[in-house]
Amino acid sequence: MKYALLLILAACDGVFGLDPLRLRDGGPADLAIPDIATGWSTPQVVTLPVPAGGEFATDLSLSEDEQIAAYSVVVNGDGNLYEARMRSRTTGTATTSIETDATKFHGSPELSPDGLTIHAQWAESETNGELVRWTRTSTDAAWTGPVPVEELTTTADERPGPTDRTNQRMVIVRAAQLAEVVLQDGRWTPIATTGALTVAAAPRNPYLSADGLTLLFVATEPSSGLSDVFVSSRYAVDMPWLPAQRLDVASSPVHNEQDPWLSADGKRIYFSREEAILFIERP
Repeated sequence: MKYALLLILAACDGVFGLDPLRLRDGGPADLAIPDIATGWSTPQVVTLPVPAGGEFATDLSLSEDEQIAAYSVVVNGDGNLYEARMRSRTTGTATTSIETDATKFHGSPELSPDGLTIHAQWAESETNGELVRWTRTSTDAAWTGPVPVEELTTTADERPGPTDRTNQRMVIVRAAQLAEVVLQDGRWTPIATTGALTVAAAPRNPYLSADGLTLLFVATEPSSGLSDVFVSSRYAVDMPWLPAQRLDVASSPVHNEQDPWLSADGKRIYFSREEAILFIERP
Protein backbone atom coordinates (compact mmCIF):
# COMPACT_ATOMS: atom_id res chain seq x y z
CA MET A 1 0.00 0.00 0.00
CA LYS A 2 2.82 2.39 0.90
CA TYR A 3 4.58 1.95 -2.42
CA ALA A 4 1.32 2.21 -4.37
CA LEU A 5 0.59 5.53 -2.70
CA LEU A 6 4.10 6.79 -3.44
CA LEU A 7 3.72 5.85 -7.09
CA ILE A 8 0.41 7.72 -7.30
CA LEU A 9 2.03 10.79 -5.75
CA ALA A 10 4.96 10.48 -8.14
CA ALA A 11 2.61 10.32 -11.13
CA CYS A 12 0.77 13.42 -9.93
CA ASP A 13 4.09 15.16 -9.45
CA GLY A 14 4.99 14.48 -13.07
CA VAL A 15 1.60 15.50 -14.45
CA PHE A 16 1.64 18.86 -12.72
CA GLY A 17 5.33 19.47 -13.43
CA LEU A 18 6.41 19.91 -9.82
CA ASP A 19 10.02 19.59 -8.69
CA PRO A 20 11.47 17.76 -11.74
CA LEU A 21 14.75 17.05 -9.92
CA ARG A 22 13.09 15.45 -6.90
CA LEU A 23 13.40 11.71 -6.35
CA ARG A 24 10.11 10.04 -6.99
CA ASP A 25 10.45 6.37 -8.03
CA GLY A 26 8.51 4.10 -5.73
CA GLY A 27 10.13 4.42 -2.34
CA PRO A 28 13.38 4.63 -0.40
CA ALA A 29 14.67 1.26 -1.62
CA ASP A 30 14.67 2.12 -5.31
CA LEU A 31 14.84 5.90 -5.62
CA ALA A 32 16.66 7.26 -8.65
CA ILE A 33 17.43 10.67 -10.10
CA PRO A 34 15.28 11.13 -13.23
CA ASP A 35 16.75 12.14 -16.56
CA ILE A 36 17.02 15.93 -16.63
CA ALA A 37 19.43 16.22 -19.54
CA THR A 38 16.86 16.98 -22.23
CA GLY A 39 14.49 19.80 -23.04
CA TRP A 40 16.70 22.66 -21.91
CA SER A 41 17.10 25.86 -23.90
CA THR A 42 20.35 27.15 -25.30
CA PRO A 43 22.21 29.08 -22.57
CA GLN A 44 21.46 32.79 -22.50
CA VAL A 45 23.70 35.45 -21.01
CA VAL A 46 22.33 37.21 -17.93
CA THR A 47 23.05 40.95 -17.81
CA LEU A 48 23.43 42.55 -14.39
CA PRO A 49 24.57 46.09 -13.61
CA VAL A 50 28.33 46.43 -13.11
CA PRO A 51 29.29 49.70 -11.38
CA ALA A 52 32.10 51.86 -12.71
CA GLY A 53 35.46 50.21 -12.09
CA GLY A 54 33.95 46.73 -11.94
CA GLU A 55 35.13 44.00 -14.29
CA PHE A 56 32.23 41.53 -14.47
CA ALA A 57 29.31 40.10 -12.47
CA THR A 58 29.38 36.56 -11.08
CA ASP A 59 28.06 34.35 -8.23
CA LEU A 60 24.36 35.04 -8.81
CA SER A 61 21.84 34.03 -6.13
CA LEU A 62 18.09 34.74 -6.33
CA SER A 63 15.11 34.95 -4.02
CA GLU A 64 12.52 32.20 -4.45
CA ASP A 65 10.23 34.50 -6.46
CA GLU A 66 13.22 35.32 -8.72
CA GLN A 67 12.66 39.05 -8.31
CA ILE A 68 15.74 39.87 -6.21
CA ALA A 69 19.34 39.04 -7.14
CA ALA A 70 22.43 39.09 -4.95
CA TYR A 71 25.74 38.80 -6.78
CA SER A 72 29.42 39.66 -6.79
CA VAL A 73 31.16 42.22 -8.97
CA VAL A 74 34.85 41.53 -9.44
CA VAL A 75 36.99 44.62 -8.80
CA ASN A 76 40.77 44.16 -8.94
CA GLY A 77 40.34 40.47 -8.18
CA ASP A 78 38.05 41.08 -5.19
CA GLY A 79 34.33 40.34 -5.08
CA ASN A 80 32.11 43.20 -3.93
CA LEU A 81 28.48 42.40 -3.08
CA TYR A 82 25.51 43.98 -4.85
CA GLU A 83 21.75 43.57 -5.11
CA ALA A 84 19.61 44.04 -8.22
CA ARG A 85 15.95 43.71 -9.11
CA MET A 86 15.29 41.34 -11.99
CA ARG A 87 13.40 43.00 -14.84
CA SER A 88 13.29 39.73 -16.81
CA ARG A 89 14.86 36.26 -16.60
CA THR A 90 18.06 37.60 -18.10
CA THR A 91 18.20 41.27 -17.09
CA GLY A 92 18.64 42.96 -13.74
CA THR A 93 18.43 46.63 -12.90
CA ALA A 94 18.43 49.09 -9.96
CA THR A 95 21.68 48.08 -8.29
CA THR A 96 22.21 48.53 -4.53
CA SER A 97 25.61 48.14 -2.91
CA ILE A 98 25.67 45.62 -0.04
CA GLU A 99 29.38 45.51 0.79
CA THR A 100 32.43 47.03 -0.92
CA ASP A 101 35.16 46.78 1.74
CA ALA A 102 38.29 46.71 -0.42
CA THR A 103 40.29 44.93 2.29
CA LYS A 104 38.06 41.85 2.27
CA PHE A 105 37.20 39.10 -0.17
CA HIS A 106 33.44 38.51 -0.35
CA GLY A 107 32.79 35.07 -1.78
CA SER A 108 29.60 33.68 -3.27
CA PRO A 109 26.75 35.64 -1.66
CA GLU A 110 23.85 33.29 -0.92
CA LEU A 111 20.42 34.91 -0.73
CA SER A 112 17.70 33.24 1.36
CA PRO A 113 14.44 32.33 -0.42
CA ASP A 114 12.59 35.23 1.26
CA GLY A 115 15.28 37.74 0.21
CA LEU A 116 15.96 38.86 3.80
CA THR A 117 19.27 37.15 4.62
CA ILE A 118 22.60 36.84 2.82
CA HIS A 119 25.38 34.49 3.91
CA ALA A 120 28.83 34.94 2.41
CA GLN A 121 32.50 34.24 2.95
CA TRP A 122 34.35 37.18 4.55
CA ALA A 123 38.08 36.86 4.24
CA GLU A 124 41.46 38.40 3.65
CA SER A 125 41.87 36.00 0.71
CA GLU A 126 39.91 33.40 -1.25
CA THR A 127 41.37 30.53 0.75
CA ASN A 128 40.76 31.52 4.35
CA GLY A 129 37.92 33.25 6.08
CA GLU A 130 34.77 33.16 8.14
CA LEU A 131 31.08 32.97 7.41
CA VAL A 132 29.10 36.16 7.91
CA ARG A 133 25.55 37.26 7.25
CA TRP A 134 23.59 40.37 6.40
CA THR A 135 19.92 40.70 7.31
CA ARG A 136 17.04 43.11 6.80
CA THR A 137 13.44 43.36 7.94
CA SER A 138 11.85 43.68 4.49
CA THR A 139 12.94 43.59 0.86
CA ASP A 140 12.82 47.40 0.78
CA ALA A 141 14.87 47.88 3.96
CA ALA A 142 18.62 48.49 4.19
CA TRP A 143 20.97 45.60 4.86
CA THR A 144 22.53 45.27 8.32
CA GLY A 145 25.87 43.51 8.74
CA PRO A 146 28.10 41.77 8.30
CA VAL A 147 27.69 39.74 11.49
CA PRO A 148 29.98 36.71 12.00
CA VAL A 149 28.26 33.33 12.22
CA GLU A 150 30.62 32.28 14.98
CA GLU A 151 29.41 28.70 15.39
CA LEU A 152 30.19 28.00 11.72
CA THR A 153 33.62 29.61 11.70
CA THR A 154 36.55 27.36 12.61
CA THR A 155 40.17 27.07 11.52
CA ALA A 156 38.94 25.32 8.36
CA ASP A 157 38.02 27.17 5.18
CA GLU A 158 34.24 27.71 5.26
CA ARG A 159 31.95 28.84 2.48
CA PRO A 160 28.17 29.09 2.69
CA GLY A 161 25.19 27.94 0.69
CA PRO A 162 21.66 29.36 0.73
CA THR A 163 19.16 28.34 3.37
CA ASP A 164 16.04 26.36 2.53
CA ARG A 165 12.56 27.88 2.50
CA THR A 166 12.24 27.64 6.28
CA ASN A 167 15.59 29.38 6.86
CA GLN A 168 16.36 26.48 9.21
CA ARG A 169 18.67 24.35 7.05
CA MET A 170 21.82 25.04 5.02
CA VAL A 171 24.68 23.22 3.30
CA ILE A 172 28.14 24.74 3.68
CA VAL A 173 31.67 23.88 2.61
CA ARG A 174 33.95 23.05 5.53
CA ALA A 175 37.52 21.75 5.12
CA ALA A 176 36.89 20.92 1.44
CA GLN A 177 33.77 18.87 2.19
CA LEU A 178 30.05 19.57 2.14
CA ALA A 179 28.37 19.72 5.54
CA GLU A 180 24.68 20.08 6.32
CA VAL A 181 23.70 22.29 9.26
CA VAL A 182 20.38 23.13 10.89
CA LEU A 183 19.31 26.05 13.06
CA GLN A 184 18.66 24.89 16.62
CA ASP A 185 18.03 27.31 19.49
CA GLY A 186 19.38 30.17 17.41
CA ARG A 187 22.67 28.44 16.51
CA TRP A 188 23.70 26.53 13.41
CA THR A 189 24.50 22.92 14.31
CA PRO A 190 26.08 20.26 12.03
CA ILE A 191 24.00 17.14 11.50
CA ALA A 192 24.98 13.68 10.31
CA THR A 193 24.41 13.16 6.59
CA THR A 194 25.43 10.49 4.11
CA GLY A 195 25.58 10.00 0.38
CA ALA A 196 26.38 12.89 -1.94
CA LEU A 197 27.74 15.04 0.88
CA THR A 198 30.62 12.65 1.52
CA VAL A 199 31.66 11.36 -1.88
CA ALA A 200 32.44 14.46 -3.96
CA ALA A 201 36.05 15.49 -4.42
CA ALA A 202 36.67 19.08 -3.26
CA PRO A 203 33.05 20.23 -3.66
CA ARG A 204 32.08 23.91 -3.46
CA ASN A 205 29.26 26.35 -4.24
CA PRO A 206 26.48 24.22 -2.70
CA TYR A 207 22.90 25.12 -3.56
CA LEU A 208 20.14 23.62 -1.41
CA SER A 209 16.70 23.87 -2.99
CA ALA A 210 13.93 25.70 -1.17
CA ASP A 211 12.28 22.39 -0.17
CA GLY A 212 15.61 20.93 1.02
CA LEU A 213 15.38 17.92 -1.31
CA THR A 214 17.74 18.85 -4.14
CA LEU A 215 21.41 19.72 -3.87
CA LEU A 216 23.50 21.28 -6.62
CA PHE A 217 27.20 21.92 -6.21
CA VAL A 218 30.41 22.29 -8.17
CA ALA A 219 33.31 19.83 -8.13
CA THR A 220 36.42 19.28 -10.22
CA GLU A 221 36.34 16.47 -12.76
CA PRO A 222 39.59 14.48 -12.39
CA SER A 223 39.72 13.70 -16.12
CA SER A 224 39.60 17.33 -17.27
CA GLY A 225 40.64 19.31 -14.22
CA LEU A 226 37.65 21.59 -14.87
CA SER A 227 34.78 22.50 -12.53
CA ASP A 228 31.38 21.04 -13.43
CA VAL A 229 27.92 21.17 -11.87
CA PHE A 230 26.65 18.09 -10.00
CA VAL A 231 23.21 17.26 -8.63
CA SER A 232 21.83 14.96 -5.95
CA SER A 233 18.38 14.48 -4.44
CA ARG A 234 16.74 12.75 -1.52
CA TYR A 235 13.25 11.57 -0.70
CA ALA A 236 12.95 13.56 2.55
CA VAL A 237 15.14 15.89 4.59
CA ASP A 238 15.86 13.14 7.12
CA MET A 239 17.02 10.65 4.47
CA PRO A 240 20.49 10.21 2.93
CA TRP A 241 21.53 11.98 -0.23
CA LEU A 242 21.85 9.73 -3.28
CA PRO A 243 25.16 9.62 -5.19
CA ALA A 244 25.66 12.80 -7.15
CA GLN A 245 25.59 12.92 -10.95
CA ARG A 246 27.07 15.51 -13.25
CA LEU A 247 24.48 17.90 -14.64
CA ASP A 248 25.60 17.93 -18.25
CA VAL A 249 23.22 20.71 -19.31
CA ALA A 250 25.10 23.11 -17.03
CA SER A 251 28.61 21.72 -17.61
CA SER A 252 31.11 22.38 -20.38
CA PRO A 253 34.06 20.19 -21.41
CA VAL A 254 36.23 23.27 -21.97
CA HIS A 255 35.13 25.81 -19.34
CA ASN A 256 34.79 26.07 -15.57
CA GLU A 257 31.33 26.42 -14.04
CA GLN A 258 30.38 27.63 -10.57
CA ASP A 259 27.53 28.83 -8.35
CA PRO A 260 24.49 26.95 -9.71
CA TRP A 261 21.02 28.14 -8.70
CA LEU A 262 17.79 26.20 -9.33
CA SER A 263 14.26 27.63 -9.40
CA ALA A 264 11.69 26.24 -6.96
CA ASP A 265 9.78 24.47 -9.77
CA GLY A 266 12.99 23.00 -11.23
CA LYS A 267 12.53 24.66 -14.62
CA ARG A 268 15.28 27.29 -14.55
CA ILE A 269 18.96 27.07 -13.73
CA TYR A 270 21.40 29.96 -13.40
CA PHE A 271 25.15 29.38 -13.17
CA SER A 272 28.46 31.13 -13.78
CA ARG A 273 30.83 30.09 -16.56
CA GLU A 274 34.19 31.84 -16.57
CA GLU A 275 33.26 35.58 -16.63
CA ALA A 276 29.59 35.19 -17.58
CA ILE A 277 26.34 34.33 -15.81
CA LEU A 278 24.19 31.98 -17.90
CA PHE A 279 20.54 30.95 -17.78
CA ILE A 280 18.76 27.86 -19.14
CA GLU A 281 15.12 26.87 -18.91
CA ARG A 282 12.67 24.21 -20.04
CA PRO A 283 8.87 23.96 -20.28
